[in-house]
Amino acid sequence: MTGHSSIAVRREAMTLIELLTSLTLSAMLMAVLLSTLAQHTRTNRRLREKKPFAPWKTLLQQQLQQDYAGCRHVLIQSNRIVMEGYSDQGPVRIEYGIVANQKENWLVREEFDLLQRGGATAQRELVCRGVNQFQALTQLSTDVAPGVLRFRIATDEAEGMTVAVVRHGGAG
Repeated sequence: MTGHSSIAVRREAMTLIELLTSLTLSAMLMAVLLSTLAQHTRTNRRLREKKPFAPWKTLLQQQLQQDYAGCRHVLIQSNRIVMEGYSDQGPVRIEYGIVANQKENWLVREEFDLLQRGGATAQRELVCRGVNQFQALTQLSTDVAPGVLRFRIATDEAEGMTVAVVRHGGAG
C-alpha cells in the first residue's frame, strides 16, 4: 500500500485557542449581565429615595398656564378663582374651586362656554382629591396684566405645592 492513509483524529478536549475564546466570551457576557443588574439596582434605589411622582401637579400647572394665557379678567376669592377670557372654542369662564365631598375636599375645574353652543353649559373635571386650601398668592386687579400669578395648594399630603403661572404679552 503506497498511498496516504487517512486516520480520523478524535479529540477529547478543546484546544487552547478554543478555551481562551470561550473564556473571553463568557467574561464579556458576565460583564454585560452585571452591568445591567447594577444599573437596575441604582435605578430602584433612586426611585425608592424620591417621593412618588404626582402627575396631577404637572397637569395642573400646564392647565393653569393655558387658562391664564387666554384670560382677560380674574376674580380671586377664598379657595376659588374665576378667569374669563378666550380658549380655542371662543369666550369662556373658567372656575377653579374646592368642592366638599363626603369625606374629603376636591379641587375642581369648571369651564363655561359663554356662547352656550351645543346646549352644554359647563364642563366639570376633577383636578385633585384631598385639597385643603387653594389660594392665589398674587393679588391682581380685575383686568389681567402681564405678570406672574402664584397659587398655593395645600393637600392632605405632608407637603402642598406652589404653582407659578406666567402670562406674556398684554391683556389686549
